Amino acid sequence: MADSRSFEEAKVMDGGFSTLLIEEFNHPEINGDPLWGARVILTNPQDIVAAHIRYLEAGADLIETCTYQATVEGFVKHCGVSVTEAEELIEKGVKLCLQSRDKFWATKKKSDEIKVLGSIGPYGAFLSNRSEYSGSYVDTMSIEQLKNWHKLQLEPVCRAGADIIAFETFTTAKEPLAIVQLMKEYPYSKFYISFNFKDDKETWHSDTAEDVVNKILRTQPRKNNLIGLGINCTKPEYVENLLSKMKIEMNKTLRDDVCLIAYPNGGSEWMNDGSWDPSKSTAQWHVNVPKWVTAGAKWIGGCCTTTHHDIAIIKKIIDDMKTGET
Repeated sequence: MADSRSFEEAKVMDGGFSTLLIEEFNHPEINGDPLWGARVILTNPQDIVAAHIRYLEAGADLIETCTYQATVEGFVKHCGVSVTEAEELIEKGVKLCLQSRDKFWATKKKSDEIKVLGSIGPYGAFLSNRSEYSGSYVDTMSIEQLKNWHKLQLEPVCRAGADIIAFETFTTAKEPLAIVQLMKEYPYSKFYISFNFKDDKETWHSDTAEDVVNKILRTQPRKNNLIGLGINCTKPEYVENLLSKMKIEMNKTLRDDVCLIAYPNGGSEWMNDGSWDPSKSTAQWHVNVPKWVTAGAKWIGGCCTTTHHDIAIIKKIIDDMKTGET
């Protein structure tokens, strides 16, 4: 069990944004949409603001923009807009998140602890064929190609003013290595990288937890703009062991400047019809959150199939541990 000192450093992330849009804001149409939740930037931007506020009210310190599947090429292809208009839509996604924070602050005590994370998904998320969960596309792409593609999304996210860039859901070390190179061109933009794992040992592209940490950190000097490495959209039951493996590798390199991040999915099974089966959820937050903090996680939240209800539970667990309650 983690002691209260460990929990003092813990921050709460938000949960699955598109899940919340579907379940609480009546947007079933985004299921299977190649733009996913980013479609709502065009159709119902007020719902995006309201959804962000829902997470803030649940106690989130860190809220992600709805731009995970928002890409320049995707908007041009699926919405018939120009490149400039596509960039503006990505910027708008970030600004809606910033706006929600301002609205929340207008009714609550302002806290500099609340940060906006500019979400950027892998190339596979743009393909919208679930290849972000295999990483197979990297076998035919060069580091330079991956770097150039991510720059298209990074530019508008940075311009819009995200506090931290969230590069998410990678199943291979190759694509993040391209991002690490890219971020050298943006030394004042803080960022983190999170990975998706098939079990408690490897990503879906068969990179071990130790490998991804080692490959990333050995390319990065201490005290640079990489602030975190994490695990997302992975089954909760795998997270504790993965964090422990990543922490051991970080300790070997004396990297106390990089925090560990955990925001798994709700543990539901992915069905062949392209939906989740929530009846098989394995979240068990009261059991898992203390274990994840003990294993070294500093930021904890949820991914697909989690909502503000889950984040409120995580927030209470962490707050109770900070005061020594169980």
